Amino acid sequence: MYVEDLPTICILAAGRGSRLGEVSDHLNKALLPLGKKAIISRILEKFPTRCSFVVALGYRGEQVKTYLSMAHPDLNITYVDIPNWQGPGSGPGLSLLCCKPAIPGRFIFVACDTLWDGDIDLESHNDWFGVATVSAEESSRYCNFEVSAGRISAVHDKVSVSGPQYKAFVGLCHVFNTKTFWSALESTSLIKGEHQISNGVSELVARHGPHAVPVEWYDTGTAEQFATLAAHYEQFDFSKPEEAIYIVGSRVIKYFSKPEIAEHRAKRAQSRPGVFPEIAQCTNGFYWYPLQPGHTLYQGCSPHLFTGLLAFLDRELWQPVHVPVDELRAVCRKFYVDKTVERLALYEKKHPAAGKTMRVNGADLPAISDLMSRIPWDDLLDAEPVVFHGDLQFDNILFDPKSGVFTLLDWRQDFGGRTDFGDLYYDLAKLNGGLLLNYDLIKDNHFRVTHEGNGVFLDFARRSSGDTYKEILRSFVDTKGLDWNRVELMTALIYLNMSPLHAAPFDELLYALGRRMLCQVLYARDYEIDSTLYLGLSKSN
Repeated sequence: MYVEDLPTICILAAGRGSRLGEVSDHLNKALLPLGKKAIISRILEKFPTRCSFVVALGYRGEQVKTYLSMAHPDLNITYVDIPNWQGPGSGPGLSLLCCKPAIPGRFIFVACDTLWDGDIDLESHNDWFGVATVSAEESSRYCNFEVSAGRISAVHDKVSVSGPQYKAFVGLCHVFNTKTFWSALESTSLIKGEHQISNGVSELVARHGPHAVPVEWYDTGTAEQFATLAAHYEQFDFSKPEEAIYIVGSRVIKYFSKPEIAEHRAKRAQSRPGVFPEIAQCTNGFYWYPLQPGHTLYQGCSPHLFTGLLAFLDRELWQPVHVPVDELRAVCRKFYVDKTVERLALYEKKHPAAGKTMRVNGADLPAISDLMSRIPWDDLLDAEPVVFHGDLQFDNILFDPKSGVFTLLDWRQDFGGRTDFGDLYYDLAKLNGGLLLNYDLIKDNHFRVTHEGNGVFLDFARRSSGDTYKEILRSFVDTKGLDWNRVELMTALIYLNMSPLHAAPFDELLYALGRRMLCQVLYARDYEIDSTLYLGLSKSN
């Protein structure tokens, strides 16, 4: 098939996605990740790369343009800015009309919240519209077609219909008789305040009898629909609402709602080439780097390899940085004290009764205010300033057996606002925290939080080898003349700080585990707590 035989692919990504609620607060709905791929990437991959694409932009349009330039640099994409993409008169009909000058002939129309299984006919010389069955209760949300003998006989847009002859338009169609369609689409009549494409469809029905093609369809247009589909790709939502990660081909793309986070991460990566991946491009809150070879240490580790990792970190990453004492203590106060207070307030906003006394796995714990008052904050301010990672756990550490090279991923952007140093104790505590909570198993949903009266019961899977690695880590800390008790204390604080950033019930697991660990450290001699922090849904080496 020659390029000129292919239809133009027009994807509408201008809308706000209001039905998604908070899910689309920071991202255009076309960029919501499903299994580390944006929805729009999954759409683009359904078509030959030789196709010409037209993408309508409105809400957070620069995001879409930046992402596509990084994820699909070899595609022929024309961007069309929709001037009035929201409010009365906006809608898919208007967006499609704005794209008309960039569409020379027949075309495939795709709504950016539509996904489907199977191939579609790109060689058709007929108009066809993808359809699926929806309930009568849901039908008023869609443009519905009355179908007879495989052809559309009538259009009922945004009204409730009932009966086997009615099918919902899935947001995927091929327009062959373009002159008829475009002429009718220019009508300014609105449906529920929006310019829909149904005027053009109705004229095609009247003059050409378009085909209704059943499609195995996935609508991602509401928060509930998106969450249901996302669960097919990942067992548990480990994501954070203001960032996203994508893997497209041989590229890893990261997005942050605050562009300075991406900029600081890129700056930090440049300071340690060979330790962090080389950032190829950073702009508009996005950066990308080539997919790195190797496997995470959760996927494969050994005592020898872990010992080698610590030697690598000591040699290549944890280089001392001179920081004046007053300056160091001020930064640590901001990072440890102020941030912990802020994060606990965030958690208690989600769970108002969280700060009271509680029971965790049968042990009665004091109020969080009592625990906070016992923390030796001044000791934490006397940090060990080094070049640091900031999220050093096994999921963020790659090892390539072929080259024998370690690569560190997903490093933190700063330490209390500073990009030139962090605290060695923080990295050590992060490592320790990932040995107790195996985050890859958490992502596979191998944990449970059960509420029991005024307390909770925690149960989570972990590898039995974690105890061996913890002893190796503790030996390293002792050899360096550092304080293992401080590492344990900071591990508890890390869990508490993480808790408000994650979805339930993982947030509750982190919070309760952090409080219990705090008790173990702060009341080591005079507060009896069973040393078993977990029962283990399953264990593996």
